[in-house]
Amino acid sequence: MKQVRKYLLVMFCVVACVVNAQTTVSWDYPIKPGTEAWDQCRSAAEIHEKLNIPDPILKALDTESLVQICLDYPATTVFFCI
Repeated sequence: MKQVRKYLLVMFCVVACVVNAQTTVSWDYPIKPGTEAWDQCRSAAEIHEKLNIPDPILKALDTESLVQICLDYPATTVFFCI
């Protein structure tokens, strides 16, 4: 009986870990400085609009991924042009 309880406990833990595991979501900005798409933008507001992360991706990101994406933001110099 104790063996069955241990087995059930282990199975419960494994299932809980699998169900609770987050999927890795990544995001790469669609335009970057020096590309033709970047050069076609006429204003800083247009650049920022194109760099917005879609809501479904934003909601699925974990904190570490979000921080990395923010650090990789390609328009940091454009902040001062608005």
